[in-house]
Amino acid sequence: MEQAEYQSYRGLHTLSSATVFGFLQGAMMGAVWGCFTPYYPMGSLEAIRQANTGQFRPAPVFGSMGSVTSNALWLGSILAVQRLGASTAELTRKKTDVWNDLFGVACVFPYGKLFLDTERKVILHNRAIAGLIVLSTAYTSFIA
Repeated sequence: MEQAEYQSYRGLHTLSSATVFGFLQGAMMGAVWGCFTPYYPMGSLEAIRQANTGQFRPAPVFGSMGSVTSNALWLGSILAVQRLGASTAELTRKKTDVWNDLFGVACVFPYGKLFLDTERKVILHNRAIAGLIVLSTAYTSFIA
């Protein structure tokens, strides 16, 4: 009896859905981390005050709700890039194995180096991702 090989990525639509799912999954984890993180979001008044004085005082739990969106956006984008790389490798190789996931992890490093290595780039990155979310929501709500 012939055994059928499992192929999870049959086309570009499943590749894009895996990328969106990766973003949503990372955004949820980042939002939870943002609720409990001891760090204030980059560019906030508290973070600037701590940088100027050199004294670190951790933020109280649920005390910095601006960290929720900041952490959700950058962690969501990192997981989206990982899933995009892994899904692309799986689609081109026609195999489902751990090497695809390792390729996805390798794709995250250049992304992080390019967009997430300075505070200014992280702030601009998060604004661009938030703008894309708003535009896609407006498109699906009003145009499509």
